Amino acid sequence: MRNALTILCILLLLPACNQGTKRIPANDLEQVLREMFLTDVILERSETLKILADSTLVYPPILDKYGYTTEQFMATMNYYSTRPTRFKSMLSRLRKSLDEERTLYNEQLTLKEEQRALVERFNNWLRDSVADKHDLVLKQSLKQILPYDPSREQEWSVDRDSLYKAQPLRILAVVDTTSRRDSIPLYLERPKPFKPRGMVTIKLD
Repeated sequence: MRNALTILCILLLLPACNQGTKRIPANDLEQVLREMFLTDVILERSETLKILADSTLVYPPILDKYGYTTEQFMATMNYYSTRPTRFKSMLSRLRKSLDEERTLYNEQLTLKEEQRALVERFNNWLRDSVADKHDLVLKQSLKQILPYDPSREQEWSVDRDSLYKAQPLRILAVVDTTSRRDSIPLYLERPKPFKPRGMVTIKLD
């Protein structure tokens, strides 16, 4: 499968098919090229799709999505072939936009990996058979809330709330990311001892 850049280079060498064909506006063309590039990336990363894919089948639906035809796309490419500076500027903006999207995606992916690692750490702590007295009490409390079943291990959720209701209305303990101890939900922390401020004497007749 030829990638989108190769297709565009070939189209730049083609003469205009129809001089009266309406060109695609610059803003829409950027969106069309963006989807073409992303489609190529997906196809190139899949061996099966790369073998089966054909540019004549993949690109027309993208153009149709924005209400344009192949003839309009070719006429637009012929127009930009005589204006390389404009086309280069458009591709630069498109590349910057894609780089920003990739950066944002990588940040979100990193956050999810960190959350997954935190959940795994909590699950390992829960399954650990060697624990001090304080941790043992917390684990027993957790197991009362969420009975352990080796054949059907429950999934834990990372949330800022202290409780998470899962269907059917079953309350599951979760990792509270605002807790001082990231492996123990706040509501399972040991309560502080109560100390009365003064003594009250009651006399009964």
